[in-house]
Amino acid sequence: MSAPAGCSSGGSASQPSTAVSTIRTVTVLPKSGTVRLGGRIYTVADVGQALQLDDISVRLRSIGWRHSVHVKVIPPGTTEYAVVTVTLTNRAAAINRVGLTQFWLLDANLHPFLAAVGAGVPRPLVGLAIAAGGTVTGQLVFPVPARFGNGTLLVYQFADAAAVVKATHVGVARFGSD
Repeated sequence: MSAPAGCSSGGSASQPSTAVSTIRTVTVLPKSGTVRLGGRIYTVADVGQALQLDDISVRLRSIGWRHSVHVKVIPPGTTEYAVVTVTLTNRAAAINRVGLTQFWLLDANLHPFLAAVGAGVPRPLVGLAIAAGGTVTGQLVFPVPARFGNGTLLVYQFADAAAVVKATHVGVARFGSD
């Protein structure tokens, strides 16, 4: 996997805790580990592993597919909805709110899909405030043009959620069979 869509390098709102001098530079993301690619640091969690970034921990619990989910805006071309259940832990010392652009679903071809606002699921996460040290389990809903079996959940830290183009440390949680 090369650099995910929407991940151009730039400044940073946060600095990774991993010692920069020990991070190897790669041209393709590994199955897991922390590497430098295209001016950014990526921490990759393989299928079933928890993703740990400086101020957020993410465990991808499941991905379900629905033909219909109530959302405020339906993007053109939507035929399916990926309902992604995750457990998030706020590792920061302050309350943080789950940002709209903090999570992106990428298919195997790295096409990015943004989570929907106002999703009609039992525990929508977009906009939810999480207490310092708090853990919540809920759903992110992604309108997509078709189902896919393999992909990644691209994760930005709370500190970078308002300006993801400036982030220098990004998380990738893989799902599927490869």
